[in-house]
Amino acid sequence: MSIVCDLDGVVWDGSQFIDGSVDGLTLLHQHGYEIWYVTNNSSTPARRHCDRLHAAGAPQSEHVVTSADSAASVVHEGDTILVVGGPGIHAALQDRGCRTMGSTDLTPRSLPAIDAVVVGIDPDISYHTIWMAQLAIANGARLIGTNPDTSFPSDGMIKPGGGAILAAIAAASDSEPTITGKPYGPMADLWRRLRSDTEQPIVMIGDRRSTDGAFAAELGAEFILVTSRISDSDLTDVPVHHTVASLRDAATLLVSEG
Repeated sequence: MSIVCDLDGVVWDGSQFIDGSVDGLTLLHQHGYEIWYVTNNSSTPARRHCDRLHAAGAPQSEHVVTSADSAASVVHEGDTILVVGGPGIHAALQDRGCRTMGSTDLTPRSLPAIDAVVVGIDPDISYHTIWMAQLAIANGARLIGTNPDTSFPSDGMIKPGGGAILAAIAAASDSEPTITGKPYGPMADLWRRLRSDTEQPIVMIGDRRSTDGAFAAELGAEFILVTSRISDSDLTDVPVHHTVASLRDAATLLVSEG
């Protein structure tokens, strides 16, 4: 069986691992489950997520797919990209063979030809950044959002997410973005290309029906809702097969069911 596991709010909460999360992952691995970590976090390069998981002893820590990776999958080698976001987006796009830039040194009179504006979480977002993105889109650039999440959990708090920034740029440019992260098709397609056994049944473990639950539906997977941090469990239009308090509880449940 393949496990698709969210990171923020399920494995860790900001700088801290959630109690028992690594134990739960280890239990799943010991019972032969293939584990994939699929996150809408675009700010951190996938390789840094891998290093963090490996350092904590989490199994199959090399199996990380981020929404920055899914954004890179819909652009072309050689594209020039204006990035509104963190180093994770730059890294994924550069690995794809794209030229990336931020908005800091751009002005309306020095704006180069830009193929796409890729938006994620940007703690330093400014009016100038939104303006440069607006102008690039008006000149023909595609608007690509790494994820739709308007908020995310971090160190016991709820913070504005990349989806909130994307909404501002979409409104300013009067454009409809292509969104690539969970629960949308580009992330599902990318994960399907990477997994080793396409015949295994799939279980998605996450803390949001709106993204993780809908992504489970996109994959044809069962969905286990974890309520350890942020949880939109009040939504009723996405099916939940089990609701548990933590990733460790989800692992115990799956192992007990065989």
